Amino acid sequence: MRINLHLSDYQKEVLVGTVLGDGCLLPNVWGKNYRLQIFHSHAQKKFVWWKYYVFRNFILSSPKYNCKLNAWRFRTISHPEFTEYYHIFYKKRKKILPLNILSGLSPLSLAVWFMDDGGRMLDKNYTRGYILNIQNFTPQEAKIIQKYFTHQLNISASIQLNHGYYRLFIRRAG
Repeated sequence: MRINLHLSDYQKEVLVGTVLGDGCLLPNVWGKNYRLQIFHSHAQKKFVWWKYYVFRNFILSSPKYNCKLNAWRFRTISHPEFTEYYHIFYKKRKKILPLNILSGLSPLSLAVWFMDDGGRMLDKNYTRGYILNIQNFTPQEAKIIQKYFTHQLNISASIQLNHGYYRLFIRRAG
């Protein structure tokens, strides 16, 4: 029964990283509760399946492949606990950066966020650094994220404009 179903601490950490990244919370047909949707390219198939196993107690069917989009997708059931996270991460149906979320960000949440939206920045066959795509966030939110990496994590990070959108650049150490 759904009433006895609760997100574990581990699932909550993965959920936070996912919603900061590519994951989204969608309303059910009645608009009462929300569900998590995961949608990644075929290159991230293993990551989709990992997330599926993390949330499998909230899922009725396995990930499906969309050949037109060359992507994998699954959705959880709608549930009040996902609805709580919707109210934390969305304002007027737009994803936001909750002000208190970064202070409680776990290493797992950060890793999931990076796996969703991060990557290596290559220059002449070697890694210059890493990027975290933060295009969904406002310029003010991008600055908060940059300050979090610099001051809380002690990671040198700067904001870059890329095709009119923001991303965080993390210089390679050494």
